[in-house]
Amino acid sequence: MSFFCNTSLGELVTLVMRVQKKSIASTHMKGESLMISAFESINIYTKDTAALTAFYRDVLGIPVPFEGYGNFDGAKIAFDSSQPGIIVWDENKWDKLTTGQVNLVFSCSNLDETFAELKSRGLDCKPPVVMEYGGKEMNFCDPDGNSITLLEGAY
Repeated sequence: MSFFCNTSLGELVTLVMRVQKKSIASTHMKGESLMISAFESINIYTKDTAALTAFYRDVLGIPVPFEGYGNFDGAKIAFDSSQPGIIVWDENKWDKLTTGQVNLVFSCSNLDETFAELKSRGLDCKPPVVMEYGGKEMNFCDPDGNSITLLEGAY
């Protein structure tokens, strides 16, 4: 107790920081990497890879930096090839390996303008609504029934 009474606030903060660093360092051995280091992708499976990829690219305007391994099997839908994305797989070839419900969420800066643009591209969807948390959302499904939310404002 007397140590803390004779220690300045700056010295105490420095001591706490050193203890925290040692604690963090001791949880991972030197040279050992984390077992899980990054989020890579979400896999979705479809009977028509070319049509589903075209929906995301042509209707929603999301880039396809990798067109897959033939007929869009394994196509990556993402804003940059180095970022996580959605990978479209042929369920006729790989079986449908996903189970349960998936909701894909994309952000946009102006949801009202995005709604108008998507309607002009033929998307059948309801207009955006202001949610309880203050952000705007618009919900619809892709041609395979995967739920999509477009979001303006953070959760």
